[in-house]
Amino acid sequence: LLAAIRHGERVYGVSDGSASKGIAAHGWKLARRPRDPMAITGSGPVDGYRPTAFRAEMQGQVAILIVSSLLVAARGIRRARIISLCDNKATLRRLAAHSRTLRVRDQMESEVDLF
Repeated sequence: LLAAIRHGERVYGVSDGSASKGIAAHGWKLARRPRDPMAITGSGPVDGYRPTAFRAEMQGQVAILIVSSLLVAARGIRRARIISLCDNKATLRRLAAHSRTLRVRDQMESEVDLF
């Protein structure tokens, strides 16, 4: 996986999240393709009071950002092509909007702690 990142190949960060009855969880994967034997995966609970499915999706995407950032920093990789995928359009829209700029006014938005 690191060799693929180093050589500029696409790596996909895929996540999913779910919430029900006041509890939520997320799962994520960094992989070159489906059923990639070198994939890095993770999962966990979602924090917060009465977490929503949106928050679960966001935490899965944040986990991908954290892990991929740590991987490239540890290996001295300056550029990576990591494509984020999830089944929640609102999550992808919020990530795209906040990746361009984060303003003080944004601090009042829901789930801003995940940005």
